[in-house]
Amino acid sequence: MPTYGRGARLRVLPGPQDDWFDGAAFARLTGARFTVASQSDRMGYRLTGPPIPLDRARRGDRDGATMISDATFPGAIQVTPSGEAMLLMADRQTTGGYPQMAIVISADLPRAGQLAPGDWVSFELCTYDEARAALA
Repeated sequence: MPTYGRGARLRVLPGPQDDWFDGAAFARLTGARFTVASQSDRMGYRLTGPPIPLDRARRGDRDGATMISDATFPGAIQVTPSGEAMLLMADRQTTGGYPQMAIVISADLPRAGQLAPGDWVSFELCTYDEARAALA
């Protein structure tokens, strides 16, 4: 039986709306430590930490927050217009209107599922080859 601590470093791949974020936003995601907020459940974890800015100039949107609802994925990291990150989990909604910046790799989802309010989480970008190798 694995022993889990009070936090985890999770590997991620760029998400379907990664073009909504610039390099500075990805540096903030991977360089910060977030805390699982008490308003978390099986749908998703609200993460407290530094806000992650949307790249409004690249999107051409005035408020940087308008998008058509899109399918969501287990392990997706959605970012609200205010920069709050949410990690979507097993009972997530099927579609959502916030951009999905990154996706936790399948091999790390069981570890993410063990996190509880108050635990820390950090993220590390990996390649598709690394994700496939971790799953194997």
